[in-house]
Amino acid sequence: MLIESMTREETFREIMRDLPLLKHWQRAKWKDELRSKFAHCPVFPAHAYRTWTSPNKNKWETYFYCVSKKQVFRPEVQRLQVLSWVRFNADNGRGAYSFSGFRTHSERMAVVKYIPHFFLRFHQRFIEPNHIDLTPFDGDLIRYFFFHNIDINIGAEPNGHVVYGTIPQGFIFGREEQNTFFTLKTYINYNILNHKKQEKLARILKLLNIWNSLPFEVQHSKPGSFKVATQLKG
Repeated sequence: MLIESMTREETFREIMRDLPLLKHWQRAKWKDELRSKFAHCPVFPAHAYRTWTSPNKNKWETYFYCVSKKQVFRPEVQRLQVLSWVRFNADNGRGAYSFSGFRTHSERMAVVKYIPHFFLRFHQRFIEPNHIDLTPFDGDLIRYFFFHNIDINIGAEPNGHVVYGTIPQGFIFGREEQNTFFTLKTYINYNILNHKKQEKLARILKLLNIWNSLPFEVQHSKPGSFKVATQLKG
């Protein structure tokens, strides 16, 4: 079972042991249940939230996204977006591990650790200023975060281990511990920074080539969300 006191190497090995089994469960869940439900869904986009516990006693939470009915019937394996994470307890709250929505420069899968402080700052700097109601997510901040931020764009500072990146609802900051392990430490809301800090952040992201290609809405941290009309129960 994943615990916060594990070393990075132990955490990486544990997650990589779960990964093939998790992928197998996802394929089976899609084939045996979700494909049919998505096919009969009257309104798109749609999503389904499911959980699975590995033999190592790690409870993985997964969002299955389907933007249109055409996705359901495509012949290729990657029919829809899938994002999974597993939580861990720490002295200062709950964090989460995900086996990344991006790949590192070495093209190896990387583990991303979201420490509890990250979610605290996300709540203070995004949820509260935008008066967001978490009731549709049963008051669960972590579920809300992963639902709306499936896409991560990240880069490391030259000759250093500090990383900055973007998510649909703002900006992230952390450290590249090694090329297969990233620790995300805090969330940054561009809109509530003063002008000087906005300019500094923009300079950093331009240096890392992860600014100019972003849409205006992402650059300015609008509270826009992944619009999902239908939630498939199960």
